[in-house]
Amino acid sequence: MSQTQLLQSLGDTASTSADTVEVLKRFIRDLDIPERRILVMKAINAVTIALGHVQKSGWMSSAPIPPYSQSAVENTILSAEISLTALRVMKSGVNIEKATLNFVGKLLALKLYEAAWHLLPSTKIGICSILHDPQSVGSKELVIPHPQSELSQDPDLILVIVTYLSYEAHALLHKEPRLVTSLFWDMVSAVNFTTGGYILSWLTSPGAQGIADKLLPLCTSLLKAVELKYTVFGEELSVLLRIYAIQCVLSVGSGEEYKWIWKQARNVVKEYIKYKSAASSSFGNIFDKSLMSCVEIAGSRYGTNDLDADPSFQDLLSEWRRLPVKDRDKAVLGFIGAPTTRSTVNPQFSTSNITIRASKLSLCLTGNPQEFGTLIGTWCEDIQKWASNPGIENENDWTNIYNGLEKLRRKFRRTYESSDLEKYAIIVFASFSDVYSRLIKGRVSSRIIPDLVSATIECRIVLSKHLLKHVDAHTYGKSLDQLTTSLHLLEDSHTNKELVATGKFRTLRQCISGALWNLGSSLYQAGHWDHAIPFISEGVMVDRDLLQTESIDDKGEKYLTDQFYQQMPRRMMLLASCYVKLGERLDAYKLYRDALACLLTLIGRPLDTHCRTSSGFSLPTESPFQHLIGLIERITVIGAYELRLSADISVDTLSLPIDLSPISRGTLIEAQISILRHDTRKNYIGSIVQDLLKSVEAIYQKGYPIRFTRIILTRIELGYYTNYPWHEALNLAERCLTLLTGEDLISDTILAGYRDQIQIKLFCWMQLHAHTGQKLDVIKKYALSALNLLQELASRATSSGSYTPTTSKATAKNSMQKTQSKSSRINRQSKRTKPDQTISVEKTTLERIPLPEFTDDFWHLMVQYTKIQEEVYAKTLLELAHQCNRIGKFGVASVHYSQCLAVINGDAVSNSTRIMFLLRFARHLATIRNVDKSKELYSEAQELYSKNHEEREDLSQKPEEKLRTKCMDWRVASEACLAYAYIQMQYRNLPSVRRAYMQSLRLQKAALEFLRRFTKVEELRPVERNPFDMEDLVSALPVLDPQLDNAHAFSSGPKFEGWHWYFANGLLEATMSVATYHFLKGNHQDASFFAQEARKCSEGINSFQSDARAIFLEIQIALHLGKVDAAFESLSNMENTIADLKPSVAHSQWNWLLSACYQRRGEHSRAEMHLKEAEVSLQLLDQLLDPTIILDSSTSTLETDIAYADILASVVAAHAWGLRNSNHEVPLVTLEKMGTHGTPETIWRYSLATLSLHKSTGSIWTDSSLGSFSDSVLGIRAIDVTKSSKAMISSRIQLMHQFEDTLGHCWSALEVLPYQGSSFQYREVALKLVQAMIKLSAFGKSVRADTVATLFDLAVSWTIHRELLDSIGEKVHISQQPDDLNWPSMVQRPIAISSKSSQKGSQLSLMTSIRETGDRFADDHWSDIESRILSRRYDEDLQPLPFGDLPLHWTVVTMSVSDTKDSILISRCRGDQPVLMFDIPLKRNARSDQSQSPSMSVDWVTQELKEIIELSCQNGKRATEVINANREARAQWWSERSLLDKRLSGLLEDIEFCWLGGFKAAFLDHVWVTEETFTTIEGVFHQAFRHLLSSGGRSSLLDRINPAVIRCFAQLSPDCRNEELEDIIYFVLDAYQLAGNSISLSDIDIDEGIIDLRRILREIRHIQTKKANLGKKQHLFLILDRNLQAIPWESTPILRGRAVSRVPSLAFLFDSLRLAKARRAGDDGPLPVDRFSINPSHTFYVLNPGGDLRRTEEKFKPWVQQMSKVGWSGIIGRKPTEFELVNALDRSDLFIYFGHGGAEQYIRGSRIRTLKNCAAAMLWGCSSGLMADAGDFERSGTPYNYLIGGCQSLVANLWDVTDKDIDKFAEAVFKELRMDVEGVKTELESSEGVSVVDAVARARSVCKLPYLTGAAPIVYGIPFYL
Repeated sequence: MSQTQLLQSLGDTASTSADTVEVLKRFIRDLDIPERRILVMKAINAVTIALGHVQKSGWMSSAPIPPYSQSAVENTILSAEISLTALRVMKSGVNIEKATLNFVGKLLALKLYEAAWHLLPSTKIGICSILHDPQSVGSKELVIPHPQSELSQDPDLILVIVTYLSYEAHALLHKEPRLVTSLFWDMVSAVNFTTGGYILSWLTSPGAQGIADKLLPLCTSLLKAVELKYTVFGEELSVLLRIYAIQCVLSVGSGEEYKWIWKQARNVVKEYIKYKSAASSSFGNIFDKSLMSCVEIAGSRYGTNDLDADPSFQDLLSEWRRLPVKDRDKAVLGFIGAPTTRSTVNPQFSTSNITIRASKLSLCLTGNPQEFGTLIGTWCEDIQKWASNPGIENENDWTNIYNGLEKLRRKFRRTYESSDLEKYAIIVFASFSDVYSRLIKGRVSSRIIPDLVSATIECRIVLSKHLLKHVDAHTYGKSLDQLTTSLHLLEDSHTNKELVATGKFRTLRQCISGALWNLGSSLYQAGHWDHAIPFISEGVMVDRDLLQTESIDDKGEKYLTDQFYQQMPRRMMLLASCYVKLGERLDAYKLYRDALACLLTLIGRPLDTHCRTSSGFSLPTESPFQHLIGLIERITVIGAYELRLSADISVDTLSLPIDLSPISRGTLIEAQISILRHDTRKNYIGSIVQDLLKSVEAIYQKGYPIRFTRIILTRIELGYYTNYPWHEALNLAERCLTLLTGEDLISDTILAGYRDQIQIKLFCWMQLHAHTGQKLDVIKKYALSALNLLQELASRATSSGSYTPTTSKATAKNSMQKTQSKSSRINRQSKRTKPDQTISVEKTTLERIPLPEFTDDFWHLMVQYTKIQEEVYAKTLLELAHQCNRIGKFGVASVHYSQCLAVINGDAVSNSTRIMFLLRFARHLATIRNVDKSKELYSEAQELYSKNHEEREDLSQKPEEKLRTKCMDWRVASEACLAYAYIQMQYRNLPSVRRAYMQSLRLQKAALEFLRRFTKVEELRPVERNPFDMEDLVSALPVLDPQLDNAHAFSSGPKFEGWHWYFANGLLEATMSVATYHFLKGNHQDASFFAQEARKCSEGINSFQSDARAIFLEIQIALHLGKVDAAFESLSNMENTIADLKPSVAHSQWNWLLSACYQRRGEHSRAEMHLKEAEVSLQLLDQLLDPTIILDSSTSTLETDIAYADILASVVAAHAWGLRNSNHEVPLVTLEKMGTHGTPETIWRYSLATLSLHKSTGSIWTDSSLGSFSDSVLGIRAIDVTKSSKAMISSRIQLMHQFEDTLGHCWSALEVLPYQGSSFQYREVALKLVQAMIKLSAFGKSVRADTVATLFDLAVSWTIHRELLDSIGEKVHISQQPDDLNWPSMVQRPIAISSKSSQKGSQLSLMTSIRETGDRFADDHWSDIESRILSRRYDEDLQPLPFGDLPLHWTVVTMSVSDTKDSILISRCRGDQPVLMFDIPLKRNARSDQSQSPSMSVDWVTQELKEIIELSCQNGKRATEVINANREARAQWWSERSLLDKRLSGLLEDIEFCWLGGFKAAFLDHVWVTEETFTTIEGVFHQAFRHLLSSGGRSSLLDRINPAVIRCFAQLSPDCRNEELEDIIYFVLDAYQLAGNSISLSDIDIDEGIIDLRRILREIRHIQTKKANLGKKQHLFLILDRNLQAIPWESTPILRGRAVSRVPSLAFLFDSLRLAKARRAGDDGPLPVDRFSINPSHTFYVLNPGGDLRRTEEKFKPWVQQMSKVGWSGIIGRKPTEFELVNALDRSDLFIYFGHGGAEQYIRGSRIRTLKNCAAAMLWGCSSGLMADAGDFERSGTPYNYLIGGCQSLVANLWDVTDKDIDKFAEAVFKELRMDVEGVKTELESSEGVSVVDAVARARSVCKLPYLTGAAPIVYGIPFYL
């Protein structure tokens, strides 16, 4: 189990087992401290969250709820305990104790008190440790002593302590009372509550006052716990415990809390009074003192005056005064004002003056409201005092008083809301309700009792409304009390009789219920769900009581007319919603079922009537059934998904007082099935659905054949997604057909019209089942059955005239003609032995069936059938046009788009369909190069979308509509991105194309993920990574394993359906677009990743073609990686499946790829056979998709439309290349006819170029006068042709003309290949063109060497050239599109669609502007590079690079192996000399004895080098074994390494001698001589060749040798080998002959020429002098192709010890120069712009991050620590985060890494590429500089990541090295660069220094193994000097 799996298990309590605990222990034991700390912190977080989920599920230890077992919860708790213990061992602090207490809180909530108690002691130890008071650990429970330090006032620490003490008290309250009584007595009887360390002392400490709001919940929770458990203690302790808890609340509460806390205290006093006689005599004083402490605490926080004004406090005092005065403290009696006597009469009131004062107040209400406000307060107090002891015995007096008071109440009730008297509402209505309640208990006349009760209840209802304040939680209880008191008043036996008799009882209960509902719903809407529950639940109880008194029939009738009855189910639903919000799913589920039962009880009869008379199958949605579907959905979803209650969720299990009809019951269950049917792949959902199906089948089986058939069809449909056995599906289908064809429909007669529709659906689903089982004949059978039935339906619709076309009369007539002629074509289709090419489309009118791959006839019949609905008709036409466009039928697509346009212009089509039409039409027009019109349509779609979005924002939408709208917004934006990409492709803006593709991919992914999440569809498989936050995955992606999983040729995994299927198709298209883009670019990692993602997506679509496309792309990648056997095996595994698919594009591609495998194996005859098979298959397919089948012949003039022309073009091109030595003209003509745009045109140009080159080159070797030059070295302008006339034979002239034509074909191909071809094709054509131009130059044709060198540079570095272009988009343009829903803009400016998007964009823009202020310099640099690349032309007008800008002491050599690997191309560039280029055959005529030379082919050298490195690695891994071995073993080990070192040295010598020979002169340093001296050198050079030619019969030279060639060869050492001098001689002589001079080589004495040339080189050595004022250190740059990058050229004899570095391309070098110049702008210092300047004090290092390079750390740790004095910083002995490394590379000047590899494990290569600035780097890890071999693809690796990221200089190792030797090497480099404290200080003041390249070159000799280790470090980039 991995760490990720462990954390996933801990995060789900249900899956936490004993094994999980053991794995956790093992990880804690084995991991090092940093990793262990991270793991345990994540584990604690996971288990805490998991336990929270358990709590929300309603789980209790006494009643566990699945899926959480008792053992699983115990294992979770044990895991937390282990993790917390481990964390405390490593670290202590407040945060750890907070985490512990957080977990303890979860345990207490779950009532796991023993488990909580078990964790508390360790927490106390931790707290005491933080307090630095270890002695307090032994203190008793409930105490943490106050320390003598400032720590005691730390708010965070106080919060932890109070939490601990509160939780400890919670746990103790649930222990055996006799065990804890003494502890609680000690706590409540503390002498001074401010000391002692109890919870109250901490609550009253000064540090607690600032966090009172955080402490209050703990105190209120403690009070609740005490209130629940106080009864288990003795009377005295229980009273004091409750008062102590009240004191805790008062100590941190505010005035709001006091409004309810005094009521709590009053209740305590009341209970004390009850059993005071049983209390001890001294306890009274203890009780009084405890209450006095409450008052003191409140007075200190609240103020004494405010307390006196608080009515609830006064109520407490009143109750307190009831205690007997005897033996009480006088201070207490004085405080509470205990009365000694009590008045019995109220002298202020009599019967008469009560009514008089009431009348006066009544008059004030209308006449003088201000006076009313003055009088009302006093009157209310007086009336309440009177009511307490009215002293009235006469009933008439009671009645008169009531009448007088009631007049005043009613008048106030009518007027207070409309006047300024609302502020008096509470006091007035409270007084009236209090007085009336007392009157009811008095001797009031029975006839006024009903009115008196009604008035009282009305007062309390109004009072409850005014008391409730949403912002004040303490008002909720007061408001509820008014209503519950009203209910109690109704239930009073004294009043109930009178109320029932008058009929007011029921009305008043309804009023109270309504008030409860209104107040509860207002709290719900305010978000106070927990507080809404008491109101709503009380109301629901009232409703239930009322409902039970009604008869069934009365209920149904009243539901239709009485609003009260209509609200009953809604109130239950709202109460259930409250529980849902609180996570109490079980309670919510039960309430939803009660609500449904209530609703069905009320509407059961109307529902039966509807279902019996309706001609449909679904539940009604109109009134009174509008809540029915919502209730069923909630019950089903919660019961199935969250509670997993199996078949118990069936609504048929409800207990109802009525009997529903079978149709109603079945329809209800069908609704449940439709909710769950999408998730039947989940086992527990599947089993529930099966049970529901059985239930409904039992209901429909007798008497309902149509309904029963639909249920069987549902089984067939669900079986498709759960891999139903074919024979079972077939049996069900036959049973369906039997039922559908029966004549007696019994009770389903009204549904007879549905038989055809059900049959069509049945045929479609059976096609899908047959498709899964690869039963193609059965597919055809069911497809034809569906087609025939659909045709019949279409005929009926047309003949009935139910549809009138919106197009013109001519169009309508034309459509009818097509329909009439269609029947013959359908019949013709039925005679075919194989199914037609399949087309995947979205769902149509056949409800939700995904029509995967039907025939074209089916499609066009659907076009006719769907004309009945214009919206569907437009969508069908649009999809058909899109599919035609996708397969290459562009003309047919144009016709269908035109037809669709006629429908789109009507009013019956939605804007969303119009937008999709405009985007797809724009995409189509861009494909056929009508770019202007395409842009116009795109802009129109953008404008329409913006307008539609604004209009939609003003409308309210249902949740499901919002879901659909959101998904469609993503889909439309994705389609816009694709259209934009196609438009930009025509503008050849590749970065914009790529960004649009990636945006489209992200949008489709988001839409599908959103849809899955909200419709509960499972993932197809776990997602390995998210590719959309990185654009290049070089180091992050897994390497392709081309041995594909072909256990099944096409996967039959989980399948998409409906909307998922629709969006999955879009995701597949976007993913394949991105994968293909990366493949063509040459990035095999990204291409492999996205191809695999596409294959996963295609599995769900379950489409032959979709799955095949992804697999074939993976196979193509494998082929180009050189893994031919793996690709062949994958193709072989598909053979049986593919054989049945002829003709199809999959069949053709399979044959094409198989041919490529055979071609690479050398089996050309088999390759040719499969190519023919592929071509025939595509031709047959094209015939089947002939436009005449789709259009009238009169309208189809599109003869050049060929289906899948891109694939056919590839096949024909391969065929043409196979016939390259014979008749290849026929395939070329075929290619030319296939089209003039897109991929076919690109392939045609490519084929024409390669075949022309092959033919031209072949003509040379077949020419008798040129055949001998096949192994000659050729160069550009080796000879300066000075004579105008040449004795050139006609064949030579014809050959030159042929080559000139070939050059034209090549330039034509290079014009399009960068944009629509692959990197392989571009490299091949460019290299061959370079060779052709060299040959033309050798023939005497004038060729610009700088243009050839520029083209050569592009050919060698094309892929990195594209990668750089893409990465610039991430560096510079990433902030331009902050929201993917913003469509790409044609003016490169994001168009904000929504207000939310606009706000988001503005925030990002602000951040961007801040960042750009600091990075403007880098942005300008990268933007400048991008603009140069995008503006570059690749045809004959190719602009040469500015070679003259190179510093004079720089030499740049580019090397590449030819496409046939038989020669090496070399170019040499210098700032002051012409470009030299050579085409050097590996086996050439300069070698007099070839048999004596080793076999030095490129493949042999590559394999030999690979073997040496592998043996070295194997030997190095044994170092630990021999270090302690005997002396002989160590000697043997060193002997093996020394032999490998010599073997490598010898290989490098052979490479230089055999491959370069005399042309190694191109690598020599620049030597300057005066013109006079060079004239002398040139003279002796020509003299030597005159002498040589005179021996062959020629007395003079006809042409002058190019001075640049002489300057080059003049630098050779006179001591070089004879064979190397032969190279020079043969090169010059061959150049003369190729230029048209006749020379007989057999007559020339080559040996004598060697002697003369050696003598001349000695003379030149004596006469040449180095330029005195050059004063610069020479530097050589190497640009190597993929075949040569693994070779350590820097250690070849000619280059060893010299300053040599590698760069990706000349363009990179010139960009670096421009950057250096820009940074030096305005600097008048002495340094030239030939280097990258760094500040050595700005250095960041990473030393031994893995912790296993101890020796390296010991060696360099003192040094780097010493360097901190000059500003160095870094990391030692721990793993850096990616963020740290990004900052280091971005902000430092130099980055040094001592670890394994190139730090790829700590920072992604894709992240490095997106850097705008990157420090110079030294990566001393093994293989940090390795560029991994990738077959035909360009190599990739860490060096290019750094260079693309902006790193100007990088030191890295080509292969694995031993740490000791490489440490010695690195130390030598640092010494050369003077990288010590003094050296860095000196560097900051000096102007010159040592180049890093020189330092590396000199350090090679310090290694014990100068080649095996010394040759590994190399330098990339331009040098920096220190």
